Amino acid sequence: MAGPPYPSLPLHSGAEPIRPTRIQPPQTRPPQTQPPQTQPIRPVPLSRNALPGEPEAGSGPRPGQGARLLATILLGTPFLLLLWVGGYARTGPSLFGIPFFYWYQLLWVFISACVTGCAYRLLTPRRRTPRDLW
Repeated sequence: MAGPPYPSLPLHSGAEPIRPTRIQPPQTRPPQTQPPQTQPIRPVPLSRNALPGEPEAGSGPRPGQGARLLATILLGTPFLLLLWVGGYARTGPSLFGIPFFYWYQLLWVFISACVTGCAYRLLTPRRRTPRDLW
C-alpha cells in the first residue's frame, strides 16, 4: 500500500500527526429582502453667514479678471522663487548665526502667509454686516 498523498508531519505532544485540513467553501446565504421604498430626502440649502434678505453665498459678484490675474501672480511668486534653489543655496550672509539657506526659506513661510491672505482678500467679496444695512 502506498503512503498518503502528503508527507507525514511531525508529532506534537504525543498525539496523531497534524494533517492539513481542507477549506470548506462558503455557505450560501438566503437572499435578503429589500427595505421598503421611501421618498428621498432633499437637502435644504443652508446659507452660512447670510443675513435676512441677502442673496445666497456664491451668487454675489465674481472677482474681475484683473483681480484673478493679480492673485495668481501673488500666489505664484513664492512658489517660483523657492523652486529656484540656486538663488539661495549659499551660507552667507548669516542672520544670528543661521546660514542664509535656512533663514531665507523660513522668511518665505511668513511672506507666503501674507501673500495668501492678500490673494484671499482680492478674490473674496466683502460680506455685508448688520451695520451696513442701516
